[in-house]
Amino acid sequence: SLVTLKFIIMCKMGVQVINDDACHKMHLDCTTALVSKLNPWGVICFDDVWFKDFEWQGKGKNAIPFLIKNSFTVVQTGNNAAILVRSDEN
Repeated sequence: SLVTLKFIIMCKMGVQVINDDACHKMHLDCTTALVSKLNPWGVICFDDVWFKDFEWQGKGKNAIPFLIKNSFTVVQTGNNAAILVRSDEN
């Protein structure tokens, strides 16, 4: 059965060096899997992200545009972080 998540916290344990492309893919893969499990007004926060030259940079480079295309809205940015909220019940 599907359990609706209210909160999930993902953090990196230990030290593993990956390149930017692998980092972007990992965050997109996690986000893709997470979207269907969040409650209808789910909130996702990325750290180490910023918006520059009309595109997202950092960990959420691919994941944030995916979320925006899937009914999420960026509601807060600052200190290299972005908070997104799902805006409907997809």
